[in-house]
Order: sequence, then C-alpha cells, then structure tokens
Amino acid sequence: MADPSPSRDGLAQIADQINALWRAVGELKAPSGTQQANAVAQLEAAVVDLQAQQAQIVAQQEQITVLVSDLDERITDFINENIDDIVAAQVTAALAAADITLGRSGGVVRIPSIITTDLTSASGRVVTWTAADGRIGHT
Repeated sequence: MADPSPSRDGLAQIADQINALWRAVGELKAPSGTQQANAVAQLEAAVVDLQAQQAQIVAQQEQITVLVSDLDERITDFINENIDDIVAAQVTAALAAADITLGRSGGVVRIPSIITTDLTSASGRVVTWTAADGRIGHT
C-alpha cells in the first residue's frame, strides 16, 4: 500500500525511502502462517520430549536417594556398632559349627588358655600337640 502522506524533497525523501525499505525487509523476514504453525508443532513435540526426560531424571533421583539412604544406614550401623562385638559375633557363629576349618593347613593357631603336653594318636589320625605358649599343631 502506498504511503498517503505527501512526498518530501531532499534528505527527508531519502529517509522516507530508507524507512519503507526497512519495513519491507522486516515483512520479508517475518515467518509465514505455515512457518508459525510448524514451529508450534515442533515446540509441542519438544515439550513432550523434555517432560519424558524430566520423568526419567526424577526416577533416577529416587533410585539414587534410596541407594544413598541404604549406604548411610550401613555406615551409621557400622559406626554405632563396636567392631570388636561384630568380630566376636562372627567368630562365635563360626565356632558354633560342628566342623571348623581355619584357613589353609600349616601355620599356627594360638589358644592362650590351653596348656597340655598330652600327645594322642589314633588309627587314621595324626598326632596333635599343644605348646606352653598356647599354640596347637600336628605332626
């Protein structure tokens, strides 16, 4: 549409022409209705994708919270329990078994309150011994 105002001369006319060109360039840069509709659909799809990602992050945060809580509970239990009591309970449980295996053969086991020099042997068995310093062994 043509500008209804009277035309001006000189620099004013050039300024009017420059302004008209700026308006025309602005209209050319403006998105069309189709471009705007496509942009809306793309934005809606992006929102759905971001919401799905947010749900995954929330689920992961909940899993991490459970793991940290469990770890915190275990550390607190460990700190609150006397380590000697824990070890004693484990040893007591192991010694309550009918048969006890103490590691590999060879080596020394110390039992401070046992003192005897009785060497015994039976068919199919080896001779056992105890020393005055609480060690036991076999030959």
